[in-house]
Parts: sequence; C-alpha cells; structure tokens
Amino acid sequence: MDMAIEERVLKQIDNMKDEIVDILREMVRIPTVNPPGDYRKLISFLKSTFDKEGLDVEIIEVPADVLSELEISMPKHNIIAVHRGRKKHPTLYLNAHLD
Repeated sequence: MDMAIEERVLKQIDNMKDEIVDILREMVRIPTVNPPGDYRKLISFLKSTFDKEGLDVEIIEVPADVLSELEISMPKHNIIAVHRGRKKHPTLYLNAHLD
C-alpha cells in the first residue's frame, strides 16, 4: 500500500476513535454466546449502523442444507457492507467474525 494512503487511513481511524469505540461497545453488549450462536441481533445492529453511514449492505443467509450438514440449528448470516467511492482508489478490505 502506498505510504501516503496508509497514513491517511490511519489518521482517519485516529480521528474516528471515539465513534469506533462506541460502536464496539454496543456490539459487545449484544449477546452472541455460542452455543446457540444467535447473531440476528448483531446482524440487525450492524445493518442499521452501515445503513446510517450510507453503505450498500447485503445480508446473506447461510443455506439450510449447509447448516443441516454442519448440524447447526440456529440461522447463520454473513453481512457485506460496501462504500462505493466516486473515484477509483485502492480498496481496503476488512474481514471479521461476528462473535
């Protein structure tokens, strides 16, 4: 990554520190104990948070046959949020577990 871009990203993270900490506090208050691994409230919170920021949000439900094969009875979801810029820039990709 270009050092100038990296510095801008890190500076923006520093500028948003309080907001980031507040969101993380809200996230850890939402019970996601596994088992049973019910993440629906967390998914709803994240969708709402991303929507407020104007991101394109997609929630993808894990197919029932996959859950059954893994002997999982609780619904599982993946969430993808994308910020589409107006200009072509390098992409920053974050991947994390919900629990």
